[in-house]
Amino acid sequence: MPYSLKNLLFDQLCNVVLEKDQVWFSLRSYPMYRFGAVYIAPRDSPFYSDDSNAVIQEQVYANPTQKSVIIGDVNARMPHLQQLASGERNTTYRENPDKTENQNGKTLMALCKECNLRPVNNANREDKVFDGKLTFRQKDRWVSQLDWCLVSDDSRSSVQSFSIHQKHPVHTNHAALSITLVNHPPVLNDLFQRSSALGQYPDTSTEYTAKKPTPERAIDRVRFGQELDTAAVEIGQRLSETDDTQ
Repeated sequence: MPYSLKNLLFDQLCNVVLEKDQVWFSLRSYPMYRFGAVYIAPRDSPFYSDDSNAVIQEQVYANPTQKSVIIGDVNARMPHLQQLASGERNTTYRENPDKTENQNGKTLMALCKECNLRPVNNANREDKVFDGKLTFRQKDRWVSQLDWCLVSDDSRSSVQSFSIHQKHPVHTNHAALSITLVNHPPVLNDLFQRSSALGQYPDTSTEYTAKKPTPERAIDRVRFGQELDTAAVEIGQRLSETDDTQ
């Protein structure tokens, strides 16, 4: 029976947090990343709430050892991306094809600065140029950029590719976004996190993997001595056999 990608990933899910219009999760094999699938309604919608931005901030601050990767329709228009350029990370932004700014965009811009997040849309990093096409259309005309991928500032070197797919089989007026992350060799802290996520490391100090020692009074000294002699003979035989082969 064939498996889809989402089925293969399902068993990897951990630390799942469900919020209104948001899903946050980690993957056991890659605990260094914290993924967020986010929707924020337009300001004129009865479903809009400032709580949506607060949840993003809360999740980023609650997982400081993980790199955030946030993707979704946030109805934000941010034309002035160069304000988020980072000389330290050698990252700049091209001119945004969407020249209009809205209140969601202003809030998201402030959130990026507060939480040290950077858009991948329209970004240039050394030898890489990431996609920056418009993401929302009315009928057959693409009119604005409402969908974004945001990553932690220190994780931008992990972004291998980013694409905005205006042509895809799903019937929607939003373009699909896809991101590819580089699998860097894990450092010691990553290995510790991975072993913990896989359940190979005890969560509490009351759990032990070693057997309890045998009390001295419970040892049969005669049998112990006999077994020790037998072991010594076997070791000697193996050493002789090794000498003979040389």
